[in-house]
Amino acid sequence: MQKEIHLIFNPGKGEVPIRSITAVRGDRVGAMPTPARRGYSFEGWFTFPEGEDIPTDGFGGRVAPEHTVDERLDDDTILYAHWKKLSAKDKKKTSLRTQKRAVIALAIAVLFLIAALITVNYIVDIYTYPDVDGVEYTIKKKNGKYALFLDGVLCDKNHEGLYQTESGTLVKIDEATGAYEVYAVVHTADTEQLGINRRVLMFKQLTYDMSSTKDMSKVINEIQLKNGHGEMHLVRGESNRFTVKGYDNLMLNDELFATLATGCGYTISTHRLADPVLLPDGSIDLSEYGLVSETRTKTEYPEGENENIANGQDGVEVEYLYEPTKYTITTMTGDKYTVTIGDMTVTEGGYYAMYEGRNTVYVLTSSNITEGVMLPVESLLTPQIVYPAGNFYYDVSDFIYRSDIDYEKIYTRLLSDILGVSEEDIENADKEALAEYEKSYEAALENMSDEDFGKKYDAAIKEFSSVVTSFSYIPLEDRENQLYSTQPFRITSQYMAGYLPNANNVYSVLQSLNTMQIDKVVKLAPSDEDMEKYGIDEAAHLISYYLNTEEGSVYNHVKISEKTNGVYYAYAPEYDMIVEFATHKAEFLEWEDLDWYSREFFEFNIGHIREVWVESGDKKIVFRLDNSASDKVDENGNPSINTEDLKVYANGELLDYSIYVTKPSGSKEKQNAAYNFKRFFGYALATASIEGTAELTSEEISALINSPDSECQLKLTVIGDDGDYITTDKDGNPTREANSMCNVYRFYQYSERKSFMTIEALDSPDSESNPSNAQGRFYVSRSFCDKIIADAERVVNAQEVVESKY
Repeated sequence: MQKEIHLIFNPGKGEVPIRSITAVRGDRVGAMPTPARRGYSFEGWFTFPEGEDIPTDGFGGRVAPEHTVDERLDDDTILYAHWKKLSAKDKKKTSLRTQKRAVIALAIAVLFLIAALITVNYIVDIYTYPDVDGVEYTIKKKNGKYALFLDGVLCDKNHEGLYQTESGTLVKIDEATGAYEVYAVVHTADTEQLGINRRVLMFKQLTYDMSSTKDMSKVINEIQLKNGHGEMHLVRGESNRFTVKGYDNLMLNDELFATLATGCGYTISTHRLADPVLLPDGSIDLSEYGLVSETRTKTEYPEGENENIANGQDGVEVEYLYEPTKYTITTMTGDKYTVTIGDMTVTEGGYYAMYEGRNTVYVLTSSNITEGVMLPVESLLTPQIVYPAGNFYYDVSDFIYRSDIDYEKIYTRLLSDILGVSEEDIENADKEALAEYEKSYEAALENMSDEDFGKKYDAAIKEFSSVVTSFSYIPLEDRENQLYSTQPFRITSQYMAGYLPNANNVYSVLQSLNTMQIDKVVKLAPSDEDMEKYGIDEAAHLISYYLNTEEGSVYNHVKISEKTNGVYYAYAPEYDMIVEFATHKAEFLEWEDLDWYSREFFEFNIGHIREVWVESGDKKIVFRLDNSASDKVDENGNPSINTEDLKVYANGELLDYSIYVTKPSGSKEKQNAAYNFKRFFGYALATASIEGTAELTSEEISALINSPDSECQLKLTVIGDDGDYITTDKDGNPTREANSMCNVYRFYQYSERKSFMTIEALDSPDSESNPSNAQGRFYVSRSFCDKIIADAERVVNAQEVVESKY
């Protein structure tokens, strides 16, 4: 119990010049104010309101200057004025005393009234209310009702309909007459303010919403918080959105940030401890309330705490350093407020707390603390692993996805490159020698630039990992009237070069990355231990690409862990966070090769095809196409490739014949050799399809690829370009110019119905072909190959090429 006592005077419907005084327990009360009320005489100050029974407090409830302050009174005691209504005789005496003054005042008032009536035709009564801190408030009508104002601004009301002054006084205003009554005054100190239900706030309520007030001293600019989850420093950015300091590119969850800001800025307490536990020196025992760091013990279980408790297993008592939660708010005007949050109360109705520099223990409401201040920074963040692309998520360059990464070999290669030691020596080193290598390696990294290390690391990754797929998007305007006019994506790596990406599946993958619903942020700014814990240090999947935006290209690099208990963990250096998402949100991580590539592998515009070589055993037919005589514009004058005047050469001889071909109606019509070749090419285009993944071992595939071309069932070479193929050599054959594609397709029959297929993409038709450089995982129907060979011979032999199922 405090030695000092705060006496608060409630005059009821009267007026009092002083609202409160401070007295000392055991001493006389001292001078007390005398209130005034028209038509009543003052009977004294009492500890109970008028009309209530007299309490048994040792002096009948009345407190007078000659009385000693009773020990049993509260630290904040409200004294109520009691009144006696004056009789008619008493009123007359009072009236005579004031009559002379009233006549003079009336005369002056009449002069002012006459002047006022010149401009207005009604009178509004205005009264003043002097608060306990000396600030004068105005009581005047607004919309026909009396209300309380300060400097012309309407004062706030609490949920009980009482006006609340800046000092915390609650005032009841009679809306009809303007009469007021002081309902309650709660003693506040320093920065304390009164909140709802006369609960005390450590400091005035602060807000993060700059648009909600013109008082910048109430607007939060920074929040620094340290709790059991770690530390966070949130700052207001240029757009008035808050971000984590040092991570301006990360977005906060608006709803959760509002919860945090409210929890920190609205320190509403249920009460202040009147009798806190004290130390021998008289100071508060802060450890009693969890308001200081200290060593504590807790029970730990090996795994599955709830399961172990249920099974009655004993845990292990371990010591740990307990630290209370602490935060500092800085406002737009530079004011700082620091609060320490301790343990939860025994009743679990709130948390003990202290305001820095004030020797008072508060109990703050539980919801504000648990739902706000105790949040980890990770829960506030909007999860992100790639740059948000909006509607143009598909416009990517150099997309590459790697898996099957041998991190041990990568590390050995880095040690070798950086230390200048052979990989063999590193692999054969004993434990002591390896430790020395690693020590020298760490020292060397200190003096190496990130760029140099990145180049070495990327080279090692490239060598000791497998490419799943690699492609770039080709804008429509860059492929109109081109060889790959119908293909929005192009393979950009040696792996599977010559194959066509499955455009629909690629679109879905890029959209999935752009709009992925990530479950949560696991860790911001993860340590090496965190990276290892979540499998990022040796990620199973690596995805990188450039996103093309109006502002330029944005690099994205994502590391994804192996599947763990139905989830993946991912990390992107740009956003420096580990996130978690369910496996069904990235099903492409488990796709087979066939899911990435188009089954239709022979989709070309014949207007850009220059040569087609068909080889099988000792048979070889080389078709050369001359389309120089065909128009290069459409009827509107726009660039367009057609084959109206196409000429076809077979093994150097112009095919110049006419044959009758069967129309879809069944009738016959006369056509030339070029038309017959177009049928051959068109049917090949329509029927060339990958049937599935070949059921062959790596050894069997290697044996087929390294076999002589003479053992192929079919070798098909297709040469095309996007330029004008109009010049000829000395023999009259078209010369090769601007070639953009030369694919060699090899087909090896390995069962009665299946042929294994590979594609070798050459830099140019003059490049040396080597089957070991070919790429292949799939098979086609054996009869497809048979039809290609047979139809090529029909074209040469002036026989009709017909559509049929192979």
